Amino acid sequence: MAEIAVTVASTPEVEDIKRDLSYFQAFLKDADAKSEKGDTFSHGLETWVQELTETTYSTEDLVDEYILHFPNPPHQSGVIGSLSFFL
Repeated sequence: MAEIAVTVASTPEVEDIKRDLSYFQAFLKDADAKSEKGDTFSHGLETWVQELTETTYSTEDLVDEYILHFPNPPHQSGVIGSLSFFL
């Protein structure tokens, strides 16, 4: 994830998402390392890794978009706070 994400947006929700992404990325790195060693995965696990990879990239993009549109988090936290910005 981009370094700017760490320094600009720090709502609890964004921090939770960034933490989850770091777990996903660690898992995916481990899966890549096992794959490079020639370990094989079940079809279900292989599909899950592909879906997790796509979800991770999409989530990173969403966080980046959020940061671009809300460089200073709204005063009220959560989705309600974000929506109240538009009202």
